[in-house]
Amino acid sequence: MRVEAKRFEMTMQYVRRSGVGADVEARVRSGVGGRPRDLEIDVLLAAIILVSQDLNKVHHTKLHRLLTTGLSRTLQKTLNIRSGSHVLSLRQVRYLHNAITDTYETSDAVKPVLMATERAARRKAGMDVDNVTSLTPAERAERQAALTDFQRKILAASTTHIGRGTRLAIDATALDSAARGKVRGLRCADPDARWGPRTKTYDNRTKKVFGFHATMGIRTGTVGGVEEPALVETFFLLPANKKGIEETVAELAYANGLPGGVDEIMVDRAYSYSVAPKWADKLREFCIEQVFDLHPNDHGAKLNVKDGYLMIDGWAHCPSTPNRLKRIARPETFSPLKLRRNATSKEHADRDRQVADLNRFNAEIAERDQYKFEKHGTTSSGKTRFKCPARAGKLLCEGCPLSTMLPGDRPTVEPEDLENLPRACAQETITIDPSAAPKLNQKHYWGSKAWQADYGRRSRAEGTFGFIKTEQNVSTRGWTRQVGLLKTAFNAILVVAAYNLTTLLRWAKACGDTRDPLTLVDLTDHGFEELDAGGNVVGGVPPPVPA
Repeated sequence: MRVEAKRFEMTMQYVRRSGVGADVEARVRSGVGGRPRDLEIDVLLAAIILVSQDLNKVHHTKLHRLLTTGLSRTLQKTLNIRSGSHVLSLRQVRYLHNAITDTYETSDAVKPVLMATERAARRKAGMDVDNVTSLTPAERAERQAALTDFQRKILAASTTHIGRGTRLAIDATALDSAARGKVRGLRCADPDARWGPRTKTYDNRTKKVFGFHATMGIRTGTVGGVEEPALVETFFLLPANKKGIEETVAELAYANGLPGGVDEIMVDRAYSYSVAPKWADKLREFCIEQVFDLHPNDHGAKLNVKDGYLMIDGWAHCPSTPNRLKRIARPETFSPLKLRRNATSKEHADRDRQVADLNRFNAEIAERDQYKFEKHGTTSSGKTRFKCPARAGKLLCEGCPLSTMLPGDRPTVEPEDLENLPRACAQETITIDPSAAPKLNQKHYWGSKAWQADYGRRSRAEGTFGFIKTEQNVSTRGWTRQVGLLKTAFNAILVVAAYNLTTLLRWAKACGDTRDPLTLVDLTDHGFEELDAGGNVVGGVPPPVPA
């Protein structure tokens, strides 16, 4: 692996503008005095990013190889990697990397290494600093906050000049631990990893993972709007047996407090199935719209006794909606398989089945759309006004005499009791509070073409995961040899930073955006020449002989 000086310097500039180097240096520094460290923290972080881009594995040996053989001798001397006969050792790389992660470690399974500030605070409080077995709650909270700050800053470096996105596709992906999972009762080399679910693919061939779940918020644009770079703007890592709903809410709360905030998110059923106080109510507090799929248990009709409408899949419907339309089965996929030029007969059959299933679903949704209430503005308190489908001109109903004058191609419904019509049928409009279906409120009608187009933006998350796992090889166990939640998270966030840098440069080149100075760096590979011991080009024309 050879890295040109301009590329390494560009990566270092990316790290430096995030400001994490100074933060980490303050944590690692043990005190006043001592020999200056050869390897700077910014250099190590830049090396991790480059190794994850080119070698797809974050190993100490590969970091050392890049720094000592992958950079030019001139650059090595400039970075203090090589000085005279002294060359940076593998031990120094390993030591600094471990020293950094030790300052963030919070696991009870690992003996804590105290920072200088923590040792001073313990001495002041009269506590032992030599035989420490666990952190205090205050120390643990500070370390967790510092790691979160590190993650947020390194991601924010990719949006310094183009601004943050206001629409995010949020999803989680599985990351294998470097350790092998054991059966219950046996100790494992990774004390923080847990067994959890994963999506079965051709590469992993299993629905289980021993490791962690990385939750990311990926930037998206509007449907049909200006192309946005698919940058990861929020990130956190948890053991694979945790859902991460509270952590996602915390990241959204932080992002919503930044300039521009968050306007909209796209999530799957794992989030929408959460109880309203933990998820949907929080988003309403932040004024964040969500586009989501429904969990099978959330489908079906429920009668609102007070107003007389049917609440189906989070939307008010006519009480005379046919029973067969009250629960519409979700299609196998909203994106049928795209056939290759040499597709097999099985692939053709699979696509035909998926297309037929999607057409069936669209037809049923279009039919049920005739029975749904139409939005008719909002009140000052945030409640939504709805108009019954007959008054909206979609149904023929004796309860609404004007509707009987509509063309006869509309469906006809008959109220059960014309003398005592419910409020939903008798009034011009009704006001529905979000609490009527607190979990299931979203701006588009579930299953409609508008909803499918909006929800389709969530595929950006899957595309991002695919790039990180395929191009940067994080999909296979062994991409890092370090174990534990903290060390895995530290390496993973730098892998994500590498993805962000790659994505930013590709997007800028494709659309001609030059707001970020990093996009102006010419990364064209002009080749290199091999020199002999005398500094002459091997195989080249020898220097002239003096007369």
